[in-house]
Amino acid sequence: KVGGNAALADSTLVVTKPDARYVVKDSEPVLIADAVVGKFGTVRGEAGLLYTVVARYSAKQVDVDVVRANVKLLADDLYGGDTARLDAANAIENAFQHADAQASGRDRAVSQEFLDSAAKLQGETSVTALGASLDSFSGQIHASSQALTFQQSNAINRALSDRVDVLRHRSQQSGMWA
Repeated sequence: KVGGNAALADSTLVVTKPDARYVVKDSEPVLIADAVVGKFGTVRGEAGLLYTVVARYSAKQVDVDVVRANVKLLADDLYGGDTARLDAANAIENAFQHADAQASGRDRAVSQEFLDSAAKLQGETSVTALGASLDSFSGQIHASSQALTFQQSNAINRALSDRVDVLRHRSQQSGMWA
């Protein structure tokens, strides 16, 4: 709070993401004065690629909105031709939409652990680190898919092996598959 007028004169405002919590949208007053003169020349977040900071001005106050960025759109800008990263970003964006509903009280299907992990991802500060996170996520999907394929293959092999054993030990040459 400033007693008197506040002359912003194209100065820079750097905003940190509110603590280590998941942010959908958060608004905070950053300046209250008798009169706000001018605007900030630059308004930016201190760190974190997955949220944006926007200043809103009124005659006596400046507020900032910290808003979650769309993961898919950001990844498209940063990693345009990388299909695996874009697919991972799309999946994360879908998960974040569920987290948005949880954080705003509209849904309870998302665990606190997920919200904590999402908050950490929101705080990712470099393009390289975000890319590594997306690579990790897409690798996890691939590994899970591969594991399911192996499980299915093992189940089929087991069923076939069991059937052959039954036929080999019986004189009966026909039967039903179960």
